[in-house]
Amino acid sequence: MGSTIAANIFAYSGTILLARVLGGAVVLGTAVCSTAVAQTEPYAGSFVCPVTVVNGGKGGTYGNDVLEVELWPQDFVFKPGGPGFVDSDGALGMKVGWKRKKRGHLEVGGRRLDGESKSVRAYFGDAGEIGGQPTYLVFPTPGCWQVTGYVGDGSLTFVVSVEKIGEGPSWRFNGPPAGMRVSMKVAPPVEEPLFGEWNRLNTRQAGGNPSNSEHEVMRFWVEAEAWSGRYEKHPEPTLGFPNPPDGTFGIFTGAVATNFVCQPTFPFYPCQDVVQVIEGTTRYSPAGRPPFDIHQQHIVVRERNGHEVMWQYFVSPGNFACPWYRDFEEALAATRLTAHGDCIFQVRPQ
Repeated sequence: MGSTIAANIFAYSGTILLARVLGGAVVLGTAVCSTAVAQTEPYAGSFVCPVTVVNGGKGGTYGNDVLEVELWPQDFVFKPGGPGFVDSDGALGMKVGWKRKKRGHLEVGGRRLDGESKSVRAYFGDAGEIGGQPTYLVFPTPGCWQVTGYVGDGSLTFVVSVEKIGEGPSWRFNGPPAGMRVSMKVAPPVEEPLFGEWNRLNTRQAGGNPSNSEHEVMRFWVEAEAWSGRYEKHPEPTLGFPNPPDGTFGIFTGAVATNFVCQPTFPFYPCQDVVQVIEGTTRYSPAGRPPFDIHQQHIVVRERNGHEVMWQYFVSPGNFACPWYRDFEEALAATRLTAHGDCIFQVRPQ
């Protein structure tokens, strides 16, 4: 079963002979394994923002027992003649109303899911400690944004897609209006090693045939106490990979693992460098085939020099584990010339 899954979804890792243009020269080289920083911009047309949809995309009230927020229909679009404003630093702001259902002062913050950016900020005045609180939500850049409102020890999180057309709306701000304060609360990902983007090179055949190779990407983020993630494949036409990729995607939901067992077959055994394990289920949706679920653990290993690798352990079905890297260049450099590449098969004895 594990071999079937590997062949159909991730295939087997192998070393791939790639022609790559570096500094104007064509360099032939076998790709081998390492880790760097996440991409700062999304791949065009690839990342699908997991937007919070309310009322079938028509917008409206979204909330829980702590907070409610009035969301615009689908995306936040900043266009000439449209709502919103452009701040003095180029950030994009839109008026959004909140309702506090428990007593406390509202704080707002958020992070971009498809690239690096400063935090979301909010401008608002004093509206007491209960009930309505109008705000201006201010996004530093277009992109996919996870926004969280906080009241006391409670919170509400949603995801919006922010788009700018042309010069954006004509309304201009110069920072927060008089009498308003700025809220920019951020839950930094420092203590969440899994957060962000991970990359993997997957080759279906030993010897590395580009036509059977794939650039796989997983992105992870936190919504309140739960973990979410998305798996997809990125086009790499300059490397001879299938373009476009086959369209398979996956959605992960999970939480901090409570029953992690350090298996002796793990290459990082005895696991003293493991800094986080997130466990849950990924539902894969292959193009033209029915979706299926896989129980997985995502294990982040941090070496003494600070270098991190994420091992994706297919617990059931599967019983194999494969490494992922912060940067695709590192994934290219990390793959070995073997049928299974750097994946570990038969993690648990059968």
